Amino acid sequence: MTFTWTNPSNSDNYWLDIGDAPGGNDIYQSGNLGNVTTTTVTDMPSNGEEVYGTLWTLIGGQWYYNSYQWQSGPNSSKKAGHPELRKQLSKR
Repeated sequence: MTFTWTNPSNSDNYWLDIGDAPGGNDIYQSGNLGNVTTTTVTDMPSNGEEVYGTLWTLIGGQWYYNSYQWQSGPNSSKKAGHPELRKQLSKR
């Protein structure tokens, strides 16, 4: 599954975590993607379970995040965006 997101003009780096629980990364952890706004995850579950994603964005030396949730499966798709960045409680 390919994930894409928009790029705020002041962002420096991205990081995407995907897990089977909120805030988890047991399914996928991208590592620092630089300013690339897409990544492909090849080992997504396809059994209909809930999946949780966290898109981290580095802006001015501070990490921010957006959280997402969706149901896995062969027809699943998810596009991440930046509706509102929320300040991370502890830096990555």
